[in-house]
Parts: sequence; C-alpha cells; structure tokens
Amino acid sequence: VFYHYMKPELVDDPEYTENLLTKYQSNADYGFVNLLVSLRRVNSPDSLTYFPATFDGRYGLMRYASTEEHDLTFVNYYDGLYTGRKFHENGVDYSTFAYVGTMKDPNWAVRQAALQAAYNLQKEALLARACYTVAEDGSVNSNLTLLVEPTRGGTTMFMYTYKRGGTERIWRFYHDTAEVSKQNGGYVVKTAYGTLTLSMNGARVVGSNVTDVGSAYLDSIGTPVDVNLVDEYDRGMTDEERAQLMAYINSDRDYNQFVYDTYLDTADSEFIRELATTIRAQAHTEYLQITEELIPDDPETPEDDSYVDIHRETVNLPADVSLAAVRNSSDADVYVQRDLLVRNVIDYIIDEMGCAYTITPDLSTVDPDLDGVENFLRNTKEGYCVQFASAAALILREMGIPVRYAEGYIGNELTRIDRNDFVYGGYVRDYQAHAWIEVWFDGVGWIQYETTPQYYVGMYGADNLAGGTDPSTPILPDEETDKPYEPETETEPETETEEETTEDPDVATAEVLRTSLTVLVVLVALGALAAVIGIVVSRARAAEDHRQSVAAQILESGFGTNTNEKDRRELALETVDAVMNLLTLYGLAPKTGEFREEYADRLTVELSTVDPKKPDGDKSAEERALPDLHAVLDGMAAEEFGNGMTVAEMKAVATLYLFLHGEVRRRLAWPERFKLRYFKRKI
Repeated sequence: VFYHYMKPELVDDPEYTENLLTKYQSNADYGFVNLLVSLRRVNSPDSLTYFPATFDGRYGLMRYASTEEHDLTFVNYYDGLYTGRKFHENGVDYSTFAYVGTMKDPNWAVRQAALQAAYNLQKEALLARACYTVAEDGSVNSNLTLLVEPTRGGTTMFMYTYKRGGTERIWRFYHDTAEVSKQNGGYVVKTAYGTLTLSMNGARVVGSNVTDVGSAYLDSIGTPVDVNLVDEYDRGMTDEERAQLMAYINSDRDYNQFVYDTYLDTADSEFIRELATTIRAQAHTEYLQITEELIPDDPETPEDDSYVDIHRETVNLPADVSLAAVRNSSDADVYVQRDLLVRNVIDYIIDEMGCAYTITPDLSTVDPDLDGVENFLRNTKEGYCVQFASAAALILREMGIPVRYAEGYIGNELTRIDRNDFVYGGYVRDYQAHAWIEVWFDGVGWIQYETTPQYYVGMYGADNLAGGTDPSTPILPDEETDKPYEPETETEPETETEEETTEDPDVATAEVLRTSLTVLVVLVALGALAAVIGIVVSRARAAEDHRQSVAAQILESGFGTNTNEKDRRELALETVDAVMNLLTLYGLAPKTGEFREEYADRLTVELSTVDPKKPDGDKSAEERALPDLHAVLDGMAAEEFGNGMTVAEMKAVATLYLFLHGEVRRRLAWPERFKLRYFKRKI
C-alpha cells in the first residue's frame, strides 16, 4: 500500500497486472520484483497458509496460475502468521501476488529512503490536520497537544498526544534539528521534501498550513518525489478515497507503534550488548577504488612500448550510523543508515567472527551455561540458518532496530518450465526449511534480509535478472487440448403434402394413447417431484436439527464431565465451522490481515447494531445472548491451532452460534435463505 500511494507505477501498472501469468516486473532499483506465485499443497498436514514472504494483500488469493478470485479465506493468526482450516487439505492450490526481495542494486535503499522521508512528513501533516477541528467562532474543539523537544543525535522530536472517547493515542515524528525553526508562535519544518508549518497557541495546535509537501526535487538521486498526498487529499480525491487514505494512515500509525513495542525485546546479554556496541563503532561502507598506472615495457622507449595497468581495490570507509534507530523520520539518512547497519551486522558475523555455515555443527565446545546464540557466536562458530538469523536479530535489537525472526522455506530447486515465457516451477520440501530476518522500515513495512552465507550472494550479489536465471516465477498449467465445440449442421424441414396430412383412424387412436400416456407421465413426474421436494426439505431440516442439537448438547449443564476427547473435538470443530459459515454468509468473515483482537472488536459492533426495521422479537432468549467475542475467538484459535477449547469456551462458541442463527431473517433476504436452506443446507 505504501508504494500504491508514494510510487504507484511500481505496483499499479495496468499493463503488467493484465499479464501476470507471463510477465514479471523488475523494480530492483527499489529492492524488489513483482510476480505471480502459484502454490499447490502436495503433502503438508497443517493449517498454515504458505505465502511468499512479502505478498500484496489487496489482491487476496487467486486461483492456481490465474488472476481469478479464489473462494479460500485465511486469517492473520498472529503478526505475519496466516492460517485457514481448508489449507489443511492436500491438493489445495492458489496464487498470490508477491514482492520478491532483491538488493543487488547498490542504490535501492537510497531511493526507497527518499520515499519514506517524504511519506513520513506527509503522514504527519495529515494526522495533525485530521485530529483537530475549529468552530465557526474560532475556538478549538480538539484534544491534540504537541510536545517539541531536541533529542540526542541532532534530531528534534514532535510528540503528538490525542484523546478521543477516553482513549489516548501518542505518535512521534523526528526531524533533523537543523531543519526545525520557530516562526510566528508555531513551528516550521523545512526539509528536502517539502515544508510543514504548524500554527501553535501555547502547547495546543489551533491550525496548520502545509505548503509544497513532497514536491521538492531530490538532487541526491536525480528523482522527483512527485506525490503530494496533502494536495491530493485537498483537491484530487473523492470522499471515499480520502477515507481510504486516512484509514491506511491511522492503521499504519497504530501498527508502527505495535512494532516498536513488540520487536525491540533483547536477550539481556552483556556479551551481545558489547558486541552491538563494537559493530556500531566499526560500521563502514565499502567502495571500489580504481587506479591506473602507466607501465613502460622498455624503459628506454616508454612512448612506444607501454601499457596501462588498472588496479581495483575494495576500500572500507567509516560510516555514520548514529541515526539508524530513529523512528518516523523526515530525514532519508535514517533509513539509508538502517540498511547499512543491518548489512554491517551480517558481514561482521560472517567475516569478522568467522562463523561458518554447516548443518552438522561441532558441539564439543558448547558451554551449557550459555544460550544457543552466545554459544554460536563465542564457541562453536558453526551453525545453519537458524543460528545466523537469531544472532543478527538479537544484535540489531540491542541497537534499537525493530527486527523479527522469520521461518519458512526457500524455493531454490526450481527449473524453467516454459522456454517462451519466464516461468519456473518445482517442489519445495521439508529439507528446504529456512530462516531469515525481517527489518522494519517505517511506512514501507518489513523488509527481508538474508543472513546465511550460503544464500548471501543470491540476495546481495550482482543482478542476474537480465540473464533470465532468477527462478522466482509462477507455474503455468498445461494447455487444454479439448477440441473446440462444433455446432451441428442445420437442415431445412421437409414440407408435408396434402396426402400425407390426411387423418387416418389408426392415427387418431394412437394420438389418444399418446395423450393418455402423457397425462400418466405428468402425474408420475409430479409424484416424483413431490418426493424430491420432500427429500430436500427433510435433509435440510435434518442438517439444521443436527447443528442445533450439537449446540444444545454443548450447552447442557453436565457437558464435559463424561465426554471423551474424540467426541469433544468433533463437537468443537462442528460448532466452529457452523459459526464461521454464518459469519461468512452475513459478510462478516475476517478481513485480510485483520488481527484477532481487531476482528472481535468489529464483530462486537456489527452484531450489537440493531436495525429498528428488523426487530428481533421472534428470537429466543438464547438467540438474543451475545457472548464475549474476544473469548470466543481465543477459544476457536485454541481449538484450531492449540491444545483445544475449554468447556467454558465451547459453551461460548455454541452461544454465539445460536445468536447468529437467530440473525438469519434479519441479515438474509428470503430468496437467499431459500437457496441456502434447501439446496446448500447451510442454514
């Protein structure tokens, strides 16, 4: 979504999205490649949904090797961990739109950092404007306050505190101190990407005026940041587009705070703390230094027999990484330094500490008093992807960089399938399990970094896309060989003669018999139809009675006392399925990427809303009871992926099912109810 707003041509190119099956789009100058990835589960007995590490949630799931929308759904069980019941089945297949990281362009981080800095400035402006209102008499109706204070490292923090409905939200932005000045009782932040002006009255924002945000020319990379979200918000967007933009910005702000609260936990290790300090102090940038020297072949005649000797040498120059941990900054150097610091940590582990890759490390030097990471860094110096990724994550967190450890699989055994198109395919097996780190970049999101020496060059080495050797592309199905439909040749009907139409007594008798037979057939058909209707109604009633009886059985006072584990499990899953079925039919299924807590809050609002035109007077007492949806969803998650629901949680889920069952008439029109009840037997 970040690129959708800040650089839409990278992710919204209509020509590319129309040809997803046969093309990929290289955005290597910004660190990624766009492509369609298709997956089919062959033998994988779990409920996790396997996705590329970075995928575009706007597209959702598509059918295998297709851009057609899929009916599969999934939920974000935890941050970045997706799951769904139907994914447990072998043979399930789907496609998703992926962004595959490639950091082979040496300036990708510089280009991306410019977009991040411009976005943060514009986000700050829009949030400040959205959180205060001015009445006609000029009075301010707002709880937005602003604290401005210098921090270490040459930055100034703007901390906004906003209260609405008793809930306090705090968000911070950081600016280069040299760019901040006081003016007319307010503050002006003049950056390379625009000027933000905040008019102040004491400590309270009473107005703001934003000019030229994001319209400056970026001489450092020769590329204009030509997106001005503030200007577009004011002049170029519809009300719906404004609402979508602010929803994204508010969500980004909240998730950004969640990241900094969650992914900075450290190992509380003095050794790792000292190691982080050492790496930061020795951080450097590598440059290729090329020199030429004239070498005479014959000292007496240098002008005739001489040649130029070219020397290439990698030179390490000290690098400033003092700003790498600053958050929400309008200074692009922050994010350039963050990328540089991550690479320095990975290089230090491999080159300076001499840690080597092996799947069979020598454990003879392990110190039982140390944890796995410290043993890896201090003693064994050998390990596989898990050790390299864990060590890098802990060191970077000590430096104040939000990092999460990630596990999955690496598809490194793909082969080219179609010589005419850029299509690769193959199997991904258990032994290709892999671990890496993902580093947080404000606005952009999580960016993958490869930490294992075996795959290091593949991520950061010379770009090989031009040679067509990158195997990260979708698999196309075999072409269908069905013959096209050929209509039968029509012939003109023969014309009857007068003699042929003369009625014969035998013919009349036959006509009577035909008529009688027709009546008999119709009667039989009506009888058969009645029988079929009876069967349909009976089966629909039986299916609904079964769901009701399951809920009633769970809600019995003695349930759980004499229930064996197998029966409990079957009843629990049946009830979970019944609840999710009704939520989906009502349009209340989990949204892509929605956290369980957020989903519970949304369901509570949706299901608590009463439509006066559709009273619930015909609902039973059980059907009027709405349980605690946070507890219900926690229990359902425990049943799907944990140790199972408690009896109390099962009763809450059964109660929710009865409530949802009582909503059928209010939420579904009668034609839809008829189809779902008698033909699909879902209600």
